[in-house]
Amino acid sequence: MIKSMIIILSIAVGVVISCGDNASEPFKSGDVFDRINIQDNELSLQSYVWRDFMPPTPEGGKSLYSLLLVHDCNANPIIDGISADQVWLYNGERSWSGALNRWDGSQANDTLYYSNHEGPKWEPGDHIDIYVEISFENETYILKQADVIIDRTE
Repeated sequence: MIKSMIIILSIAVGVVISCGDNASEPFKSGDVFDRINIQDNELSLQSYVWRDFMPPTPEGGKSLYSLLLVHDCNANPIIDGISADQVWLYNGERSWSGALNRWDGSQANDTLYYSNHEGPKWEPGDHIDIYVEISFENETYILKQADVIIDRTE
C-alpha cells in the first residue's frame, strides 16, 4: 500500500521511481549505444552526478543531482529536433528513472544540456550506469554511459 502511494505521488510530480531487486530495463540491451548517428550528428553522453552535503542541506544530504550533456563527437552543431526526454540510473540491482529538464542559453551549439535534481540518495563513490532516451522524428534511441562515479560536494 505504501509503495503504491509512493509511485502515485512520484507520477504526480513527474518522476517515476523504480526500485528493488532485478529491476527491469525499459529497453533491450541491443538498442543501447555509446554513440548514435542522427543525420550529421554523432552523439555521445557525458554525465556528471553528485550528492550535495554542503550546509544548509538537510541531514543525510540532498538527492542525487545529474547533469547530462548530449554532445556531438565531431563538434558539429546539433540539428533541430533532437531531444533527451528520460534518464535511467542503475546501481547494481537498484534503479531509478526520471524526466529531464533542458538547459537553454548555452553558447555551445554542439552540446545539449539536461539535468535532473530529484534522484535517489545513493552513496557518493558508488559506480552507476546512466541511460538517456534520445528522440528525433518519431525515432527513439538510448545512449549509455557506464561506470560513472557519484561525487559529493561538502
